[in-house]
Amino acid sequence: MKMKPIFLATVFFGLSWLHTVAAVPGDLDTTFSGDGTLSDLFGTAFVVAVQPDGKILAAGTGYNEFDSDFAVARYNPDGSRDTTFGGGTGMVTTGIFYYGYDEVLAIAIQPDGKIVAAGVASTCYEVCALISFAVVRYNPDGSLDTSFGGDGVVVTVIASSDDRPYSVAIQPDGKILVAGRSGASGQTDFTLVRYNTDGTLDSTFDSDGIVRTNIRGDDFGSSLALQSDGKIVVVGESWNGLWGAPNSSPDFAVVRYNPNGSLDTTFGQNGRVTTPMGNYSSNAFSVAIQTDGRIVAAGYSNNGSNLDLAIARYDPDGSLDATFDSDGKVTTAIGTGNEHARSVAIQADGKIVAAGPYSGSLNDDFAVVRYNANGSLDPTFGSGSGKATADFNNSNDNAYGITLDGNGRAVVVGGSNDTFALARFLLAPAQPAMFELTGRVTTSSGSSVAKARVTLTDSAGNIRLALTSPFGYFRFQNVAAGEYTVTVRSKRHGSASSTITVDSSNTNLDLVL
Repeated sequence: MKMKPIFLATVFFGLSWLHTVAAVPGDLDTTFSGDGTLSDLFGTAFVVAVQPDGKILAAGTGYNEFDSDFAVARYNPDGSRDTTFGGGTGMVTTGIFYYGYDEVLAIAIQPDGKIVAAGVASTCYEVCALISFAVVRYNPDGSLDTSFGGDGVVVTVIASSDDRPYSVAIQPDGKILVAGRSGASGQTDFTLVRYNTDGTLDSTFDSDGIVRTNIRGDDFGSSLALQSDGKIVVVGESWNGLWGAPNSSPDFAVVRYNPNGSLDTTFGQNGRVTTPMGNYSSNAFSVAIQTDGRIVAAGYSNNGSNLDLAIARYDPDGSLDATFDSDGKVTTAIGTGNEHARSVAIQADGKIVAAGPYSGSLNDDFAVVRYNANGSLDPTFGSGSGKATADFNNSNDNAYGITLDGNGRAVVVGGSNDTFALARFLLAPAQPAMFELTGRVTTSSGSSVAKARVTLTDSAGNIRLALTSPFGYFRFQNVAAGEYTVTVRSKRHGSASSTITVDSSNTNLDLVL
């Protein structure tokens, strides 16, 4: 019997197989906004968080013709705006003071999905007369949570007209910790504030909810992290004199508190540690705590001519960790200009990922650097260098915040030409898209072919087999994008083969003998 040729419907899937295979750690994730970058909204994003459902929260300041406001935007995992947030717009803005300059500098997500944003609220009509801690809580849909402070907004004046919060964390009991700086009598100190779940100050925390800590001269707290035992770690900078005074410069500073707000005297010198990262000034902007209790602080170190990215790792007692680059300290130059780490995160495998601005040859770009657990640059990231950058249309771009999304990717936010800027980087090799491939084998007259053997062979020679049902149907699950040879064999109708390409979402494959 003469066999008729097999007719195979070529199937197409959404991601190019060749591109997916080529993507390596440090590459931009092109499943995000088409090319891995997104520029959106008039303002600047300073912080980022990823919800359990994969949606991305970016927050900072939104500009208008009069002043600037708290701004929070939510994006779907593909980079599109989430229209279930902010009344269909995907964003919310909150003005705290009229003619004020308000900006979100920290964000956290509660287990119930409510969003806590902390930052600066200022009255700045002609002159900035008051700069204060501000905390705003939003419902999951972006509306203000009126169970917090009566209207969703709490403003706390601490010590002076210039109090600035930079970090927020949610305790397991729901209480809210905010860290930053405050000044009085010409001296600026680390400042830690704890709020009850309703927005009132927590009187069980140093009796009034507020702790101010002087380390040396002027001290600026920048970032906080909670240990598993409830202790609180705050990092920042400590000047060995007053800010800007002759022969005065800042160093990394770390302070650890007990859960009640008292200094933890088992850490450093009475709860305090200062670390010069070189012969010149240095500053820690971000902190993360490893599962073994070691503390990672990230920021910059001045090498005498420009700024380099700097990382320090401490043992749980506050001493520098000698297993980290032999002395507990690492500095990294990306180019010949200024760069520093504004935010740091730790992967599940212990690798350290830091992000910040990088001064390129023509303009500033986003930069991400990954280190092995021992402090060495990770050669599997960024095409062997351990470093990756992202540019937004040849503009000046500044990266401020990073978070890991739990799916092998890092989301970095910042500003690009006065717009929210987001980039998503791969932390692991991209995996080919997986699909279910179904179809039917029939004769040219349309009759079904039962018990036909359908084999699917990939480019490496791996073979998968399926038998057709009494009505000629077959199915292959978890088929990766790529080229395959399909062969059909039937005792009554013979056999034939052809090549198909799987690289988009059409999963129907009809085979005709």
